[in-house]
Amino acid sequence: MGGMTLKRISYFCSVLWLTFACAGHLGCVKRIPFERPPDLDEAGVRRRLEGQCAARKQVVVKLKANSYGIKRLIGSVELQLIAQSPDQLFLEARSFFDQPMLVLTSNGKEVNWLDLRDPSGPRFGTETANSTRVVDIFGVELTPLEVISLALGTPPIYDAQVEDIQFDADKNIYSASFMQKNGRKIRCAFRTVDDTISSCAVYKTNGELVYDLLYEDFRRVGLLQVAHRWILKVRQNNEENRLKLVALDLQFNSDMFPESTFHLEAP
Repeated sequence: MGGMTLKRISYFCSVLWLTFACAGHLGCVKRIPFERPPDLDEAGVRRRLEGQCAARKQVVVKLKANSYGIKRLIGSVELQLIAQSPDQLFLEARSFFDQPMLVLTSNGKEVNWLDLRDPSGPRFGTETANSTRVVDIFGVELTPLEVISLALGTPPIYDAQVEDIQFDADKNIYSASFMQKNGRKIRCAFRTVDDTISSCAVYKTNGELVYDLLYEDFRRVGLLQVAHRWILKVRQNNEENRLKLVALDLQFNSDMFPESTFHLEAP
C-alpha cells in the first residue's frame, strides 16, 4: 500500500514538472502583452512625470560609495547628501575617520566646492550650475541636476524636452528621451503602473555615452517606491567599470532646509 502511494506521488510530481516545463520553456502558455496606455504621448508622459516630481520633494541620505574600477573616486567613502527639488544639492564626502574631505553645494545658479584633501590648505572654487565637479567625488561626470534626479528618483524634466516615447508591452514599462538645455541627452525607463524610474542612460552632445544608471532595492516610503541602491556604469579604457551607491540611512520628504544650506562660502 505504501509503495503504491509513493508511486502515485512520484507520478503526480512528474506531471506537475512537465506542466511547468511546458509552460515556461516550450511556450505552451503565452503571456498576454500589456496594452499601451492612451496617455503615453509627450503631454501625457510629462503629466505623469511631473506628478512624480511633485511627490518627491526632498531626500536626506547617507551613502556608502564603492568603486569597481572607476578612477578618481575618493576611495570607499561615506557621503552625506541632501537633495531638494528642483535644483538644490548639498554633498559631502567624509573619510574613514569621519573627517570632511570634499564639500559641494549647488543652488541652481552656481556650484561651490571646498576641497580639504590638500595638505597645503583648503581649495575653494565656484563654477556654473552645469559643472561636473561631482566627478571628484563619484569619479563619474554627473551634473548637480543629475545627482538630484538620482537621489530623488525623478526624471530630469526641469529644463528638458520630452522625445521618442517607447512602450514595452512585455515588461509593461515605457521609456523616453530628455534633451536638456546643456545639450546632454538622457534616456530613462519607467514602470507604467506607477511611473517609478528604473534606469537612465546619459549621453554627451556628440552622442557618446557618459554613464548608465540602474535603480535597485526599492522600498515603499508612503505611497512611493524609493530606490536604496544605485549602480553607475561607465566605460574607461575600453572596460566597463561600476560605482555602487548604497543608502545607509534615508529620510524622504522631511522638513525642507533653508537656501543657505546649498550655498558654500569661501573659507
